Amino acid sequence: MVDSLQYNIAGNVFRIFFENRELISDTLPEFSLFADLQESPESPVRIFCTHDSDCISIPENDSDIVFIHKFELGEDVCRLFRKAGNYFFTIEKPDGISVLVANMNSDSRDINVSMKKGMVKPYHFKFAVWMIVAFAGIPKHFAPVHSSVIVYDGKAILFLGESGTGKSTHTKLWVKNIPEAFLLNDDSPVLTVKDGSPYIYGSPWSGKGECYVNSGYPVTAIVRIKQSKENRIELLPNVGAFCALYPSFPPAFLRDTLFEDYICEFISLVLTTVPVYILHCLPDKEAANLVLDTVYKSKIKTI
Repeated sequence: MVDSLQYNIAGNVFRIFFENRELISDTLPEFSLFADLQESPESPVRIFCTHDSDCISIPENDSDIVFIHKFELGEDVCRLFRKAGNYFFTIEKPDGISVLVANMNSDSRDINVSMKKGMVKPYHFKFAVWMIVAFAGIPKHFAPVHSSVIVYDGKAILFLGESGTGKSTHTKLWVKNIPEAFLLNDDSPVLTVKDGSPYIYGSPWSGKGECYVNSGYPVTAIVRIKQSKENRIELLPNVGAFCALYPSFPPAFLRDTLFEDYICEFISLVLTTVPVYILHCLPDKEAANLVLDTVYKSKIKTI
């Protein structure tokens, strides 16, 4: 018997069809806050999942297949391919055995996910849904972005940077030292543009921070962090702002010509109204106050 659960992520509805609801909930416990029982005003993205003894194999020597990107997920290997209008996302063990294959079509809201029985793990499926959300969302100007997000005074600031540059450390300084500031997401919030205005939403993907908040806020600024021996902030010009935001989008889709065009268009929409800064900083509360004063143009007493 096939059952389903529906989720609302950044105002977009995804319905997952599985063997039973309990299996979905057990596989995706972080998604519980994003469950949506209401009828969607538009057709949701439907993800049809099956457990099979064998996953579909994707022949790399097929001349019609365009290889897009290969990357690691822990000890596993992920690949993204394209064949005509179909995109294939696979997760393979180091020995080449496919444990998950997602078949996504640009012209369809139905996505098929085949998982190898006995080998697929919850984190495999959770990441596959992340890829599906990016695939379905990027052409519609919503996508997960690698960032840590602080909300203050009803508005959000995205802190960007490569892993290990101090995004989480910096946002923790906000939570500790600036009253009423709180963390929205610590790894992969969902950015979208509504009626010309950028908004950022919490998501079921939050990395080690494990911060799951089902709400969204207007974006007031974007800050790329760079470690330094002093605290200094600079407003970036258009080209610099674009380059600061670009690498925070899903890397696999940045390597596809069609999706890269969508992402560039998306970034241009965001930069129409949102300033982007680069913060050279130490891991101290003065760095947080510097951003606060720059973005909000006010002096707030800290703890």
